Amino acid sequence: MTQEQEILDEEFRCYMRVARSLESTLKRPKDREFCTQLLKNCERLNSSDNVMIKMNTNVFMRYLLKVINWTSVHQPLQLYDKWYQGSKTEVKMWLQDNKSYMAVKEMPNGSLAIYCAVSNSPDAGWQDGALKVMRDSKGPEVEEI
Repeated sequence: MTQEQEILDEEFRCYMRVARSLESTLKRPKDREFCTQLLKNCERLNSSDNVMIKMNTNVFMRYLLKVINWTSVHQPLQLYDKWYQGSKTEVKMWLQDNKSYMAVKEMPNGSLAIYCAVSNSPDAGWQDGALKVMRDSKGPEVEEI
């Protein structure tokens, strides 16, 4: 193994340690599952002896760390807490930016109805009738549905 390969391998191991610690901060099960699978694929690629593959894997890992960190920072934690704690009723809330509204309702057959809306202002009334409010308001920024 050349010195360049050893340096690239050490760099990759550092990236993996950071990625694994960020992975543990993800609350949504699908996010964790996707992250785990992606990291396994990166490990498989990095096991190659080809220096170019190792270099490209490290470039991708730097990008992936940014993605995982962004995902971790911008998780709607209140929604996830209600959603994944077994709440069998309707969950509705404004997300952290106070411009995005999300509602989730479990139907009798076990399926989920998910409603999302974005508005410039939480006072727009999306949570009180959604599309009906849009149709009734007829503001200049409202498009016909």
